[in-house]
Parts: sequence; C-alpha cells; structure tokens
Amino acid sequence: MDKILIFNNDTDRREVYYRGESKPMPYNAKSEDDTLGDERKADAIIIYGVLTKILFLLTIFLL
Repeated sequence: MDKILIFNNDTDRREVYYRGESKPMPYNAKSEDDTLGDERKADAIIIYGVLTKILFLLTIFLL
C-alpha cells in the first residue's frame, strides 16, 4: 500500500489516499483504468530518458 497526497483546489485541503499497485489513481484525468503501477512505469520512463540525455551530453562535453 502506498500513501498518495493530493491537494484539492475546490476545498483547499489536502486529501490522503492509500492505494495498491492495481487500484485506480484518485482524480485521474486521463482514464479511470490507470493504476499506481502504470504511473510508476511512466515516471521510470521519464527518469530514464532524462538520465540518457544527461549521459549523452556529458560524453560529448568530455570528449
């Protein structure tokens, strides 16, 4: 179980949700089918892409 903190602009309050890997994300604008596991995979892909670009630029800079 993961703890998810979301700020609700309508009520000006922070909301806390507990979700497992296969549970849908709260306040999901894209699709009701997206799960916490899908969000983690998307974050990992973004981080991998950024790190790849940094390593590429470092190798060009250091050569």
